Amino acid sequence: PPSVDSFYQPPADYVNLSPGTLLRSRQIPSPQNVGACTRVFQLLYRSQDATGAPTAGVSTVFVPGNASSLDKIISVQSAYDSTDIDCSPSYTLRTNPTSLGEFSEISSFLSRGWSVSVPDFEGFFAAFGNGLQAGYSTLDSIRAVLQSGNITNLDPTANVALVGGSGGAIGSEFALELVKTYAAELQSQIVGALLMALVPDVNSTIYANDGTTTSGLIPLVLQGLAKQYLSFANWLSGVLLSDQAAGFFGATTECGEQFAISYVFRQSSSYLTSTSVFQDAIPQQVFQETGTMGLRGTPSQPMFYYKGTLDTLSPIAPTDALIQKYCEGGANIIYQRCTNCDHGLASYGVIAGSSWLEDRLNGIPAATGCTIS
Repeated sequence: PPSVDSFYQPPADYVNLSPGTLLRSRQIPSPQNVGACTRVFQLLYRSQDATGAPTAGVSTVFVPGNASSLDKIISVQSAYDSTDIDCSPSYTLRTNPTSLGEFSEISSFLSRGWSVSVPDFEGFFAAFGNGLQAGYSTLDSIRAVLQSGNITNLDPTANVALVGGSGGAIGSEFALELVKTYAAELQSQIVGALLMALVPDVNSTIYANDGTTTSGLIPLVLQGLAKQYLSFANWLSGVLLSDQAAGFFGATTECGEQFAISYVFRQSSSYLTSTSVFQDAIPQQVFQETGTMGLRGTPSQPMFYYKGTLDTLSPIAPTDALIQKYCEGGANIIYQRCTNCDHGLASYGVIAGSSWLEDRLNGIPAATGCTIS
């Protein structure tokens, strides 16, 4: 697993290299059910965390055998929602690939002749919920993939589209917000993004999930944010009930879905001093900095959003507000509000947006303005 695999450890001098530099590669066996002659590689690349400190990431790259040219790439940001590095997609895709929630999407994209990159965008410390970390790592994975032609045969001028749902949409959306300032050379190569079941802000999501079937997300997010923000980690230590600490930190040794089961219907007041502590200055500052979308200008890439009107994990109102803000800023957006769909059903956005994705990858200009339906 990644926690003990030397492949994941960057070379000593990597801190002096530019973000997105390809550091190491290896070829791994191709999983069944992804198409004949598909080749699979893993790339270690230089990136940075939310605070700007050097870090590294790994992306798993699928190259289809049936493609006439390798000039179309989908970057799939997986909703792996974990604070354990050993639950990263790069490991899951080597050991139990069909268990990855996006595996059918990956297979579908490959069948169309599109290459697929799946980055471990939470980084080596599995900083779940950290939008800046996710965005930087997603962009740097694309940089590395486009450098990998001598290994993967991918076209360095390929069109790239982003796809992500729920936790995976965090990496995709923050990448769109950051690309202008962090990876300007990718502006024209990232031709669009399909974003499903968006989670636009951490603050409202915490309150929406407290005491519900999905309340296990709250400890995961809190621990994920504490990994890169010392002030947040100190705040969390101060508000965490001492007799709850052992169970709470079990999230660092279990995959997200497995851990979350133990926190179903748990109120945060059962392990924190109060539910009101989320309004303290330190968490509010961190939520704003790395857990709130729409604060870094309007993305110039075309976007296709798909969101369920009955999404209880991330209620639709913040997504509506974000779309309105982007539309007022001149964005080119298709926004489909799936009537009576919950958070899980929003994954059908891949089906709804597949022809739109194909047009973007083929270089067909997107319609201008916003269409909401």
